[in-house]
Amino acid sequence: MSATIIQIKPNEETDKQVDEYIVSRLEAAFTKVFGLIDPLGSEEILNINEARKFFKNCSKGTLDKYTSMDLKKHKSDQKVYFLRKEIIEFIATLPAE
Repeated sequence: MSATIIQIKPNEETDKQVDEYIVSRLEAAFTKVFGLIDPLGSEEILNINEARKFFKNCSKGTLDKYTSMDLKKHKSDQKVYFLRKEIIEFIATLPAE
């Protein structure tokens, strides 16, 4: 079996296509491993309790640890919320257990 090397000149469009491909492959792997991308059928914006449920009912301390490991949290009028897409991307970066 021989491999073919394709040379592509990097530009913004190819970067976007590569990013989309990687995200689609991660979603496929996540679906294969966990059965569903979002088992809770949650909204795009999650409050702290919904985010904890998304992480299999993790403790508030564990969620705080994840935010210190670059899980993005957002604030609006003294309320903290998370984006479902960012949580999925963060989960994909966690080391396998």
